[in-house]
Amino acid sequence: MYYVIVQSSQYNKHTFSFEKKKDAIDFVADQFEIRLKLFSEKKDEICNVFSKWTYDSLLDYLQKHNFKERVTTDKIVINYGLKKDQKLVANREISWYMSHERGNSDVVNLMTDPEYEFECNISEEMLSGEVTLPGAAYIWFNDIGVEFEFCIIENGENYSAIYRMDMNKAGDDFETDHDEFCHYEIDPTDPEWKTNLEIAMCKALIGLHRLDLHLKEKDIWRMSSKIVGMRFSSIEEMKKWIFKELNLKEYQLPDFAIGESSINDEIREGKANVDYVLNMTLGKDIVTPGYNDYSIMYLLDNNNKMIVTSVLCN
Repeated sequence: MYYVIVQSSQYNKHTFSFEKKKDAIDFVADQFEIRLKLFSEKKDEICNVFSKWTYDSLLDYLQKHNFKERVTTDKIVINYGLKKDQKLVANREISWYMSHERGNSDVVNLMTDPEYEFECNISEEMLSGEVTLPGAAYIWFNDIGVEFEFCIIENGENYSAIYRMDMNKAGDDFETDHDEFCHYEIDPTDPEWKTNLEIAMCKALIGLHRLDLHLKEKDIWRMSSKIVGMRFSSIEEMKKWIFKELNLKEYQLPDFAIGESSINDEIREGKANVDYVLNMTLGKDIVTPGYNDYSIMYLLDNNNKMIVTSVLCN
């Protein structure tokens, strides 16, 4: 696995993992280019933007770097200053570096997390004959998890499945979602059946909870550029266009939300003279390195259609 460490302050540090070297390199180079451009454009808030790297020199360096085991790249840094009332108030930096470790995976990372817990309630005797056992195995990870239901009925038909679990609203117990699952069969002749069940459940947890879904920042900004100037008859029509442009299904962004800002009431009442605003969120930790909330500005034409004027990251 290839790991990318992104750090923007002493306390704000994120690690991203990639199976392919090219994907990790593209991520670093794209994030560097986007952030450098963004800082350079925010002249009212940010000053003294500097980096010894350019996009081309960085890409060339990473492509030629010899990624030996546990050897990291040079620190890739953008320095900048924060302004308030046209005065420099603080110096900051954002940095990236990469490392490489063999034999690792998202499953291994999950299993070795201190918040991870696996429980198996299946005995060897249950592997032969008929059995119906809800709660045959569990994985708990923070406030999410999965449950394995072991089910073999008459004539050996196997209905065993791994189901998604989430913490309930009270925060005191998990609830199983029987609409989100994947089929899994234990091989009773496999001496490593328990280990393989745990691995399958880890993969199911990652998939069912979409822990492996991360949109790149450039995907959002590409969509944001294309939507400016477009006209929509409704918020629902705009939502469908956004999902189509990002090439996603709605179930992949269960926390997605878009709706009118409270300032729109003031605009309609003549108390404010600015563009209308829609507040949009993609959900927690969907966009790397963490930009998930946006404001979509629009005007109304003579046919009451929304004309998008800009998209801002909140």
